[in-house]
Amino acid sequence: MNEIIKQLNKKSVIAGFTGGLLLLAIYFLIVSVANSFSHAIDEFLNIWYWIAALSIGFGFQIGLYAHVRQTIKLKKEIREATSAVAVGAGTSTVSMIACCAHHLTDILPVLGLSAAAAFLSTYQLIFMSIGVISNIIGITYMLSIITRHHLFFEENIWLSKLGSYNFKKIFRVEIPLLSLFFILSIFTLQPSQTTLAKETNLNFKKDKITLELKKVSGNGIWVDVNGEYPVQEHKINFHIKFTTHSGSMDFQVEKIAFLKINGELMKIDGSWNGTSPGGHHRSGDLIFENIPGNVSDIELILSYEGRFGTRSFEWKL
Repeated sequence: MNEIIKQLNKKSVIAGFTGGLLLLAIYFLIVSVANSFSHAIDEFLNIWYWIAALSIGFGFQIGLYAHVRQTIKLKKEIREATSAVAVGAGTSTVSMIACCAHHLTDILPVLGLSAAAAFLSTYQLIFMSIGVISNIIGITYMLSIITRHHLFFEENIWLSKLGSYNFKKIFRVEIPLLSLFFILSIFTLQPSQTTLAKETNLNFKKDKITLELKKVSGNGIWVDVNGEYPVQEHKINFHIKFTTHSGSMDFQVEKIAFLKINGELMKIDGSWNGTSPGGHHRSGDLIFENIPGNVSDIELILSYEGRFGTRSFEWKL
């Protein structure tokens, strides 16, 4: 019997871990599709503690629900099903609805990470605080069901200890405290009107950023560069024009081009769509893809031997 109970506990733990990992997978899937995987990593590192709290809370509830279902099944098999267990069987379905319905608040902040959802993105942390609060309430509710209907075996020490707790009193204390926490989160996590206006303007601006024309000349070679940065496509398109009146520009543009984002050299190769090496006049598009999020500074460096030298073009966004 002890071995069976150990297996039950093991399955519940596995279900909990799986549930938590599933929510994490949903987060990375949605943000990667809406933006990019690198953007998902960046956002995760910025708010990992919120995402971790949501995932752990969700996994905890899935584990508790799995425990409820398996305990009911096991007690029926060993003919210990009482009226309380029968009630618990019906209640478990209700508890699952309560467990999962409020997790819409877990998904909302995830959707808020999409640049298309400006409102949710702005109030992302408030949505996450709602998710954490609902997690705590959901866990307390699941534990109250387990203890009220005695959906555990005495061999499970920690659940046996919880059986002596009065969850009605816990709710009476928990709800006011969580309500206070939510009110405080509104004032502390909500952006100011000035910040909100700036972020709103930034969202419109960042749909597509135009990189103004910059010119660098020297040693009889003129280089003109402008371009576009369509943020949602995570790429930068440089329009480049080379002009000289002597010699031949026989270099491959993509081989002499380097890109810096926020002062950091990117390990990204550009692709050249333009005139072939040679001649006095060359032009075309140099495209870099898989650009990370939160770009504030773009620098294109062209470096080649001889009189071409090194030429830098920088844009502050």
